[in-house]
Amino acid sequence: MKIDAHCTLCNHSQQNITQGRYCGLTGEKPQFTSTCDTILLNDKLKHITGKLHGQLYILEKEKRYKYTITILLLLAMITLCITTVIFMNRDNSFNIYSRLHRDALPSGIPVYFSIAAIACGLSAIKIFVNYRKELTALKGEIQEIKNTLSLYGLTYDVVVKTKKHKGDGTDIYTATTLTSVRA
Repeated sequence: MKIDAHCTLCNHSQQNITQGRYCGLTGEKPQFTSTCDTILLNDKLKHITGKLHGQLYILEKEKRYKYTITILLLLAMITLCITTVIFMNRDNSFNIYSRLHRDALPSGIPVYFSIAAIACGLSAIKIFVNYRKELTALKGEIQEIKNTLSLYGLTYDVVVKTKKHKGDGTDIYTATTLTSVRA
């Protein structure tokens, strides 16, 4: 169990360079084992959950774009690979030594297509992997908060609303509601 996960959400939590994170009520470092008796979950919790769910909303909105770019780059890679094979089959004079002669520049086109295909493939993989990594990390942070709150018999609900502006983007608003699950 991470004590810091509790303190990050608590309104009493303070932090400075000399002490690090400490309790604003006692002035000492947290020393509880499973739950804190004086935890106050309100403003910080709402701010953190609102921010995380706002980021999750943005990532989920970007999903179609990220996947489309990935697919287009992979299609470009496949097209370049096919074009390379066609060039190599049409140009019987292509070999590694033809690159040494200036007049053999057209024979080098398959090499350029191969390099472009590799670049497209690597770009597609990078976009996809970074998107999945960011999404997984964000969902992990949200789950950690839910696990911490469950120790206190609490759960939360976040409502995400957006407001579009003409030409200059969208504002994202979140509202967090805490609910006790203990009877």
